[in-house]
Amino acid sequence: MNKKIKAAAFWSVAAAAAFALNGCYSYTPVQQSMVGNSFTERNLSKSNDMFANMKYLSLNQAQEIAVLNNPSYISAYHAVNAAKMRYYQSLGQFAPTISASFSMQQGHNAYYNKKNYNSGGNRNFNTSSGINASWLLFDGLSRYFQAMAYKHNYDYTVDMEENSRRLLMQAVAYAYNDILLAKAERGIAISNRDFQMVNLEATRTKLTAGAVAQSELLNFQIKTNEAISAQIAAEYSYDQAIFTLAALMGYSDGVLPANVEFDDVAVNLDEPISSIDVYLDTALNNRPDLQAYREAVESSKYSLYNTYSTFSPTVTGNVGFDLNTNSAKNYGYTSKKGSITSTTDASRSYYNNAAFSYGLSANWVLFNGGQRYNAVREAQATLAGSEFDLASQWLTVVQEVRTAYANYVASVKQARVYAMDLSLVKEQRDLVQIEYDTGSVALPRLNEAQTDYVTAEMNHAAALVSIQNAKAQLIAATNIDSTGYNFDDRYAQGLTPVDPQVVAEVEATAESAE
Repeated sequence: MNKKIKAAAFWSVAAAAAFALNGCYSYTPVQQSMVGNSFTERNLSKSNDMFANMKYLSLNQAQEIAVLNNPSYISAYHAVNAAKMRYYQSLGQFAPTISASFSMQQGHNAYYNKKNYNSGGNRNFNTSSGINASWLLFDGLSRYFQAMAYKHNYDYTVDMEENSRRLLMQAVAYAYNDILLAKAERGIAISNRDFQMVNLEATRTKLTAGAVAQSELLNFQIKTNEAISAQIAAEYSYDQAIFTLAALMGYSDGVLPANVEFDDVAVNLDEPISSIDVYLDTALNNRPDLQAYREAVESSKYSLYNTYSTFSPTVTGNVGFDLNTNSAKNYGYTSKKGSITSTTDASRSYYNNAAFSYGLSANWVLFNGGQRYNAVREAQATLAGSEFDLASQWLTVVQEVRTAYANYVASVKQARVYAMDLSLVKEQRDLVQIEYDTGSVALPRLNEAQTDYVTAEMNHAAALVSIQNAKAQLIAATNIDSTGYNFDDRYAQGLTPVDPQVVAEVEATAESAE
């Protein structure tokens, strides 16, 4: 018997181990460089691979790296898998439940009767084993409604994961554009510094010859210091934007490698744009958060249907096989004044009882204090709320698209004005410089002209970056994939496809910004 018990225990442990190994959730673990308690002793070899042989980092490259490494986005992906497993669990309700049981017990009982000097006892060993199955045959479609509610909840998480990608792409674009703006501002500050230093040296020569006053020399020294201060501020803004982009890209060092460079901001001011209706139609068909709200409505519907099923009876079928064994030994003897006068022979008994059973059971709750009725009303209220949440999100999407569209159009128009203004102000500054060198105008006029030129450069650079941000805002508002990276291959399933004709109209861009 002991050998049988040991064998049963061995195979039980083996089966449990096999199930554990095959049922484990497999995923790429978090980089240890981002979870340790030391910053200086991290291994960045794996993180640095993403920037190997890279000289210039484009926006598309930054977005592709971010979607592969951003922890928040990857967390959203695992949330999708968790929802998928909840859906699969709900499908398990349609299968029968089969369980195996085994128990054993050994006992020893001894007695002594002082009155007649009788004593004895018994030993027994019992086992009980069985296999039982039950199958819920009918429950008013409750299992089906629950499974469909989980299915739409899973689709909801898929859409929200896609929405997190949409927002991540927008955040990366904003951080990238902040880098370009800070780089442009730094260049403008350096150019202004060089301009002031050229005049500083020329004024120093004039001062030596007695042609100008000391105050003019101090003026250019002050202007040079102001330009250097603006350069420092721009470099700080650049560092901040780099830190933000590195974090969004999931780079654990927190700052991009020094060898990574960025191109200057460049925008085609004559790039056409489609009508607002095309972007609205695209957004309403393509926004994952809006689709997620639609899935939430469907999930609420099936949750409501499930409350109806509680008014139905349930029918369950069952079948079982049980085996019980017993081994018993009884013994006893009679003694008097320390000597045995008679003994009772030990008796043994064995039995093995097998039983097979099957049957049906039904249960129908007729009254439970109105709980089911009130549950239906609660589910109806939840469904109504989800429908209005969908309507609210629909308005939000429309508002975001209109705002992004208006921002883009206004940014393009503003950039055209600033480009024209920059050309005029530069020509004016150059003329004033000549007039100052020849003594035709005073120093304040040159200061004013240079300040106007620096301001025009800043406005122009900010306007170009504003166009880039407005474009990123419009892409995010309509969820147009601008990177060319096939994100669906890695994560998304069950998303509502975009109408190719709508996308073609957007990409064709029929109207100009005018």
